[in-house]
Formats: sequence, C-alpha cells, structure tokens
Amino acid sequence: MNGPAELVDDLSADSVDAAAILQRHGRTFHLAGLFLDKDSRQAATRLYAFCRHVDDLADRPDDRLQARTQLEKVAADIIAGQSDCPQTADFLDLSASMAIPRSPTLALIDGLLGDLGPVQLFSVDELLRYAYKVAGTVGEMMTALLGCNDEKQALPYAIDLGIAMQLTNIARDVAEDASMGRVYLPASWLGDTRPARCLEDPERDDENIRSAILQLLGLAEYYYASGRAGLYFLPARARRAIGVAAAVYREIGRDLQRRQARGWQHRTVVPSHRRWRLAIRTLLADITPPDAPPPHQAELHRAFSDLRKVNA
Repeated sequence: MNGPAELVDDLSADSVDAAAILQRHGRTFHLAGLFLDKDSRQAATRLYAFCRHVDDLADRPDDRLQARTQLEKVAADIIAGQSDCPQTADFLDLSASMAIPRSPTLALIDGLLGDLGPVQLFSVDELLRYAYKVAGTVGEMMTALLGCNDEKQALPYAIDLGIAMQLTNIARDVAEDASMGRVYLPASWLGDTRPARCLEDPERDDENIRSAILQLLGLAEYYYASGRAGLYFLPARARRAIGVAAAVYREIGRDLQRRQARGWQHRTVVPSHRRWRLAIRTLLADITPPDAPPPHQAELHRAFSDLRKVNA
C-alpha cells in the first residue's frame, strides 16, 4: 500500500499540484485515495482539484462580484469546451477522456453561485436541492471515474453519498457558515433562532440550533445508508476507498451527536489515528463483497428530481 509520499510520486508531473491540494485540504479523500488504483486515484485527484478551485472562488467574501464573474466564466468555458484557466482546462481534458457529463458540473457551479449572497434556506426541500447541486453532482461525476459495473444504476446511490457528506459538512460548520451570512439549517427547524448567536457567545446553549443539527444528522443517515448500499456497483478497490471516505465523514456527525450537537464551540475533526482505525475497520468489513442493493428509494430524490431530469 502506498503512503502519502508515494501517492505524489506516482502521479504525472501535470497533476502533482492537484495531489498537493488534495493532501493539504482533503485529508479524508487523501486517505481514501490511497486505496484506489493508480489511474482512478489520479483521475479523482484531478476532479477534487477542480471542485476545490470553484469552491474557493465561491468563498471569497472580499469581492463577491469578482467571484460571480469568475464562476460564470468557468461555466461558460465548460459549455464552450475550452478554457485559458489551468484548473478548468485540466478538468475539461479529464471530462473528455473519462466521459464526465457536462450537466452536473454546471449544476455544481449554479449551487456555488447561490452561495455568493446571503443564504437562508426555509425548508428541508431547499436544503436537499442545495446539497444535490454542490455535492450530489460530485457523486455523479465520480461514477465516471471509478469503473462502475453499471453506471446508470450506480448514479442515484453515488448522489446520495455526496448529499450525506454535504449534510455532515453543514452540521459541522454552522458557526463558520453563519460568519459568512449563510444559514443552511432550514428555518422550519430553527424557529426564531439565529445561528449567528453562536458567534456572539460560543458558550451559548441554544436548544433550537442543537435540535436542528441533530435533525440534520438524522437526515444524513438515510443518505449514508443509501450511498453505502450503492458501493456494490464499484470494483473492489474503489469500493474500499469510497467506503473509507464515507466512514470517516460519517464519524464527524457521530462526534457531533456525542457532543450533543454543540459543534460551534470548536470545529469537529476526526484525528488521524481515528481515521486510520476507521479505514482498517472498513477494509476488514469489506472482505465479503456486498449483496446487490434493493431498488433505489425515489423519495430520497423527490426534492430535486426536476434538477436531475434537466441534468440527465
């Protein structure tokens, strides 16, 4: 099994920067990538670098107008199929070689454009539509990279795993998001509570916020269950890698639950030794290949089924 140094060494020169980005910013995905075959790891690393690039553009609070212009330029380049931006150009090359569909990429950028103004979601359906755009779409794109034995059947499960991880991110980052004027916890769960109160008093114990975070984590569990069932469609090495990523991300939510959802007091991070323990446990559990999953639950996609029809 390759270690972190070998992961960079066996990538081509053109993608070393992407590998460095993954190692620096995506510890969970870097760990999971160690269990992929070389070609899949290289492709997934390049996809991560592009997603990180557009996400960073959306997180520029200093100049939101410029961020919008840059994101719209990326979308235009994706449609045109060419770009003078190195990150976009590399992604276009990857998309052409791996047959990544264009529509999920555009949906991802559309979701990030929505982050540029103040964000307040009012319903669970709005939350799920957002999570599909910014993370379910990444699951869609990943299915093109991992050698699925039935890509069409794998897609809805891959979307669900992306959504589950995004819901975990939101639960973890309530205070950080509030500092940027973004409230993803549905107003229907919060009542008259403002998450910004967490910033005013980090020791504040707000029952509405804690309850909303716990509801969010409960919702994520349905999507994790579906996403894990879909691992059946992956070849063995990819199944193990994505299984590790899912286990580590899910552990963030379990930590929040153990702390009674007081995630704003300090950022929840799964330390390295626990990430490796979860990885080993996941690998041992993968000795027996999974059974074929039951039919996908259409209800999990009801809130954004119209987006999937557009992006089919």
